[in-house]
Amino acid sequence: MKDQVKIFRPKKIEVDIFGSKHELHRLTRGDVIDLAVIFSEARQDLTGLTVENLKKIILSTGEILGALMEISFPSFEEWSALSIADEISMFEMVWSENDIPGIIANFTRLGETIAAAINAGQ
Repeated sequence: MKDQVKIFRPKKIEVDIFGSKHELHRLTRGDVIDLAVIFSEARQDLTGLTVENLKKIILSTGEILGALMEISFPSFEEWSALSIADEISMFEMVWSENDIPGIIANFTRLGETIAAAINAGQ
């Protein structure tokens, strides 16, 4: 019987930082949940949060940006020596390669589905 499912993995992405190669760790569901906890602790007021302003919030909140970058490049440790311009460039790559807006949209739909199921059961 011929295989019915083929799994295609995204290409490995490496970034050369200070002469050493560091591989991008793509975000897992657990990573996203950990980041959501950090995000909610750093930003108590989540009203009006949209995907459009999420990027601006991450870039302007050092704790959230730092956590995202450390998760994304676990082998790199010299963050304080990196220029802001380079960190923003790396963030842009992390944002696009992980499709962070898509992740947020999926979690939003999941939350709405769970809330609807809970409300239907009451």
